[in-house]
Amino acid sequence: MEKPPIRIFDETFISSKIQLEKLYQQDRPAILFLKEGHGKISIQINDIELNPNSVVLSESRFFFEIHSLSDDFEGRVIAYTQDYIEN
Repeated sequence: MEKPPIRIFDETFISSKIQLEKLYQQDRPAILFLKEGHGKISIQINDIELNPNSVVLSESRFFFEIHSLSDDFEGRVIAYTQDYIEN
C-alpha cells in the first residue's frame, strides 16, 4: 500500500513513538512547527535549539536525533513526498 503524500504528526505521536537520544533517518522531507515549549535536536551534524514559534526544515534521507523536549512541548511535524510538492 502506498503511503499518503502528506502526513501530520502531533506532540502526542512524537512523544509516544520517538525515543530520546536515538538516531533516526527520514524517508521524506519534513517541516517542524513548534508552538510551545523547548527542545534540543540534531539534524545531520547541526545542533538546533527549539524555542516557541520555531520552524525547522529537513530534507529526506537526513539523520536526526531528539535530545530533549520540555513537558509543555506542543508542535506539529508535516512530512511530505517530493512528488506532492512538485505537482
